[in-house]
Amino acid sequence: MTRSLIHSHHTVAPIRFSINALQTHLVQMLETWQARRLRRAELCHLLMMGPNLIADMGMTVEDAEAEAGLPFWKPAALPESNLF
Repeated sequence: MTRSLIHSHHTVAPIRFSINALQTHLVQMLETWQARRLRRAELCHLLMMGPNLIADMGMTVEDAEAEAGLPFWKPAALPESNLF
């Protein structure tokens, strides 16, 4: 005898969400992505100008290169700060 994975007496509750909450989340995500893109572009610029500028920010050159090479949708391994 086989057991069915779908039981007819169980009902699935409809997914309820707020369009406003979804819109707010989307805006926050896009703002985060924009901030990451700008930060990583600035890191690339500072890396080209000299490693001493990266050290002044409290980062190692390796950490700055690793973060600068990430796409905007990926968070940094180190906590992101508001340096820029």
